Amino acid sequence: MSKLLFLLAVLSMSFTSCEKHNHSHEDADQNKTEQKREAIALTHYTQWTELFVEFEPFVRHKPSTFLAHFTTLSDFKPVAKAKVRACLEYHKGQKECFSVDGSKFAGIFKPIAIPKYTGEAELSITIELEGRSIVHQLGKYSVYPSIDKITNLKKEEGNSDISYLKEQQWKVDFEIKVANRRTIRSSIPTFAQVTLPSNTRQSVFASLSGVVVSRPTIKLGSEVKAGDVVAYILPTLAKGQDTATLQFEYTKAKSTLTLAKSKHNRIQKLYKQKAISLKRAEEAKQKYEIAKAAFESIEKKLLRFNSTDTNNGIALKSYIDGKVVALDALNGSYVQEGDAIIEIASPSKVWLKAGVSQSQIESLGSPTGITLLQDNKDRVLARSAKLLYFSDLIDSKTRKAYAVFELNNTQSPLKIGSLFAAKLYSDRARKAITLPLGALINDNGEHIVFVQTGGESFERRVVELGDRDTGYVEVRLGVKEGERVVTQGAYRVLLAALAPSTVGDGHAH
Repeated sequence: MSKLLFLLAVLSMSFTSCEKHNHSHEDADQNKTEQKREAIALTHYTQWTELFVEFEPFVRHKPSTFLAHFTTLSDFKPVAKAKVRACLEYHKGQKECFSVDGSKFAGIFKPIAIPKYTGEAELSITIELEGRSIVHQLGKYSVYPSIDKITNLKKEEGNSDISYLKEQQWKVDFEIKVANRRTIRSSIPTFAQVTLPSNTRQSVFASLSGVVVSRPTIKLGSEVKAGDVVAYILPTLAKGQDTATLQFEYTKAKSTLTLAKSKHNRIQKLYKQKAISLKRAEEAKQKYEIAKAAFESIEKKLLRFNSTDTNNGIALKSYIDGKVVALDALNGSYVQEGDAIIEIASPSKVWLKAGVSQSQIESLGSPTGITLLQDNKDRVLARSAKLLYFSDLIDSKTRKAYAVFELNNTQSPLKIGSLFAAKLYSDRARKAITLPLGALINDNGEHIVFVQTGGESFERRVVELGDRDTGYVEVRLGVKEGERVVTQGAYRVLLAALAPSTVGDGHAH
């Protein structure tokens, strides 16, 4: 027996408003034959709202109370405040409407229809919601002259024995989506490694031998900007040398260069006059170039010492914005020229390098996206990962070609060097019936979903799955296009099927 029939039975016995009504659908008082009208239940959708309504067949001058449950499809929550109007429009042009403004229980509105006419009428229920009139056209229904004339009632199509009430749905995170055809790509399994692009990584090397003086603020994870000084080198001279010796060698090299240059210029003039041989001209040029190279070498070395901060030493700078990811030389340690001091990286962008085995290349075609798998769940990255290249060469050791994607790594950043199981998507796309992955329940090794057959009724379906693509899965068997499937809260429906008491009782009306 419906909720509505139970409500009216109580009304007839007490002549008071209904205080409580549970969705248990218990039998009403069978002795009240006057009120025995089997309620009609149906579900209707618009772009904005879902209406699940129960009402008694219409009889002239007899009250028929609507239990209209309104759910907003944007969040699947009950409509809190609204004006609801139920109208009967007859083929002869008569129209009568019955309104209710507000509701005692959120989401449930109870306009009462007391028809004045008989015959076939078009039933509509309109809800005024946020400045918009949303009309649910529910089809044609008869208004009978008396109860004993009631025949051929329309009923809710849903015949499932899984009941999950609106009041229960509204309490939890719940969502239903239509199974539509969408473009889905085939994919292959692979592994992807997270690496840094070469232009987002810098190793700071010692420009000469000396002692490292680290800046106190530079630690692992420290943020640095391009141009920031990250360390200093206190230079040390080679054994047996001092700055005075370097200055003497500089002066000597400069003098030698000046003399070699003068001699080279003079001999070149003589050579042009054919006063000397080519051999002497080439020897003079060679001596000049050697003297020049020796001078420049000593000059650079001396400049490095002359540029040394008198307190700290020679400054070592970062040339990129990033973080300190490695400290290769500790404060106070001695390093040779060319040794790595600090490593800086900018992990805001990373590369995902995925291998494709030789046997998979033909089935893949051209890669178009990638999804990383973490804890057996898809971590969807294909929307933001950009394919940089797919190698035409197969590595002789791994027998794989590699696809490289660039990814913005600012939200939920990936650790550099991480290795993930992954799926590489092909450019070979097709249309298929798909559902969000959240719709799937693993029930004793079977993939199942719950299809809504009525406002409060659901059917368990075993499904056969196909390809997965960016959070969606292809459903080959088990669900038809256009059917409504629970995509959030499916586990609650499963509990309702197994043990209804575990999901709570319906609210009172």
